[in-house]
Amino acid sequence: GAQAAARYLNPEKVVIIDVTYADDPRSSIKPGRGVSFCIKDDFFSNKNMLNQAIEVCEEQKLDYQLEVLVSGKSDVAGVHTAIGAVPHLFVGIPIRKMHTAYEEINYQDFVTTLDFLRHFAKSL
Repeated sequence: GAQAAARYLNPEKVVIIDVTYADDPRSSIKPGRGVSFCIKDDFFSNKNMLNQAIEVCEEQKLDYQLEVLVSGKSDVAGVHTAIGAVPHLFVGIPIRKMHTAYEEINYQDFVTTLDFLRHFAKSL
């Protein structure tokens, strides 16, 4: 879907919204500590967008976490394949037991992520 959407919309900036592991011992992301911003997976998040996201969280007193992965892909890979490099930010909702029938989300993390997205969209 990301490739088709990127081709159709040809965006100048992209916000990837997805879940992220909150129970992987290799990850610093923990449930109950707020929205997650992935600084790096196979791609680096745009520095300006990341700084803007952190600023929004600090202004709104929203909890956030920063994540750095050695490797991994998000939908930004599809965007880059379709239209090339564009500034992006990966916004992750921390969950536990990903890819099982028993996925768990911390309700406050979900609410915090929604609050962040509402304020972040206004700041763009």
